[in-house]
Amino acid sequence: MRLRLFIPTLLLMAVTASPQTPPKKSTQPKSPQNTPNEWSLRGRLAANPHDEETHKKLCALFEGRGDIRALVKERWAWLGDNPGDWFELAQLMVEAEIRLYDPEYAINAAKRYLSNSKLTPEDIAGANGDLARLLVKRGRTAEAISYFEATTKAKPDIAEFWADLGDALVKTGRIDAGIEALKKAIDLDSSFPRFHVQLGDALAVKGDLVGQETEYKAACNLDKNDPLLANQRASHFVALAKLQIDHSELAEAATDLDKALQLDPNGLYAYLVRAQLLEKKGQIPEAQAQRKKAESAVIELMKKEKKSSFVLVPSQPLAIFVENDPQETVRILEPSKEHLTSIERMMLALACFDLGKKDEGLTQLDKFFEDPKFITAQAHFTFAEALKKARLNQEAEQQYRKAYEMDPENTTYRYEYEALRRANASQS
Repeated sequence: MRLRLFIPTLLLMAVTASPQTPPKKSTQPKSPQNTPNEWSLRGRLAANPHDEETHKKLCALFEGRGDIRALVKERWAWLGDNPGDWFELAQLMVEAEIRLYDPEYAINAAKRYLSNSKLTPEDIAGANGDLARLLVKRGRTAEAISYFEATTKAKPDIAEFWADLGDALVKTGRIDAGIEALKKAIDLDSSFPRFHVQLGDALAVKGDLVGQETEYKAACNLDKNDPLLANQRASHFVALAKLQIDHSELAEAATDLDKALQLDPNGLYAYLVRAQLLEKKGQIPEAQAQRKKAESAVIELMKKEKKSSFVLVPSQPLAIFVENDPQETVRILEPSKEHLTSIERMMLALACFDLGKKDEGLTQLDKFFEDPKFITAQAHFTFAEALKKARLNQEAEQQYRKAYEMDPENTTYRYEYEALRRANASQS
């Protein structure tokens, strides 16, 4: 069975990506990469900017040589001449966000696309939704709301659009409006567990903890007959159990953790939550036994892996099964902090920042960058984002600057660096 790891994609990018900056596009061939074939294709597109076959060949050429910056620039140019090509926009946005880690480039492309007055309702809804979700990822939720509203106007019968709008409204303090939008989503389609979890969290903001637990239970009761979704159901039971532990409903939490492990015996995070439950009950030896059981299980799973070329073999493999739980991450990694792999050191640093442990986080950050092969623009940017979230703005500015200096073509690095530099200067 393949290991299901909970390492954020960005962490893997940050420790594996090349620190080199992609080459800038020039008007004349200056290297072996700028083959005559490329310039022949460019000539054809200059003569006919709507030649889709030639455009695809040029994109394939850039893809083949791994020049993703040139690829997204070609897609941008194509959209300038063919502004209604939604599929091309979708490709550009994915490539810019995931492969270049330049979501700001994708945001600008989507905004330019939406300036076209001749789009269909489907294209309007799709582009607005993609743009709004990306803005939320970038922490610009207030800006995203108008785009989410546009999706619900263009396609009012799509439940997911209402759920996205509701979640954004809650995050910006418009709780009642957000709850109404989430209820609208569930009225349209009650089969999505995520909608119930989002509504539950919104109700909790208003102090309705009973309503929150009710919605979490509703999420757990969906997809009962689909074995392919067993792992997803298990994660909902774990989330419900964590909620019940917080509410001191310990017997109910124990029952729901049992259900989670029945659905997904390899869901090792459930063992850690069970350990937290036992610790709250004062059963320390039993809690330690659960942690040991989880540690043994993950070691056995890793031994069974057919491929031994995991990016970085962890010294504390259990940490990679922790889901959005910085306290548990610190608990696992901190005792071994002198012997951690680079990715574990990054995980520990980020968890420390989440918990307000500034000094320890900065110590781990410095140690992470002691290894030259991990000095990448992506790594600096990852730390900058965590530092800004922890309101360590001066330290964040330094990391944004280093990311931007290493990859000056990255519009996201430039945007975040310049924005924070202005904010810091105005406060000095």
